[in-house]
Amino acid sequence: MEISLKGVRFIFDDVPEPRLDAKCTSLLAGFDEEFRKKITAFPQIRWAEIITPPNGGPLFIVGRFALPDECPQLSGPYIFLNKTLEPFFNYPTIIDTALLHELSHFASDRHDAHFMESFLRAADALAWCPLIGKPVHNFTIVSRQ
Repeated sequence: MEISLKGVRFIFDDVPEPRLDAKCTSLLAGFDEEFRKKITAFPQIRWAEIITPPNGGPLFIVGRFALPDECPQLSGPYIFLNKTLEPFFNYPTIIDTALLHELSHFASDRHDAHFMESFLRAADALAWCPLIGKPVHNFTIVSRQ
């Protein structure tokens, strides 16, 4: 299947990937109950060839969160991960961080304070393993106001 989102092409097989679904389920445990209520449908996670426009697009896209209102061809929320990362599946720091980032878009479609709060709280609940590679306990997020 091929779709286009804001000039970027995504080419993917629309077939479930059990390894990514399992990883997503475990990462969702890091988000609080209030956040999980925002998830109306479990996201479909797919490896995708991501082709950016040659004139002015980002050079490399790790992942992309997409909803049906953005692309009518999608039947629900999707998370696309760049297929070039697939060989690194067994290196959780890379894949888990990308998934955690894309899941945080359920809080906000932009990279704003709501997004960052969701991302940081989930990372903290998971003892920062996705970002650091090992648990970091007794970490405190200090709010800047």
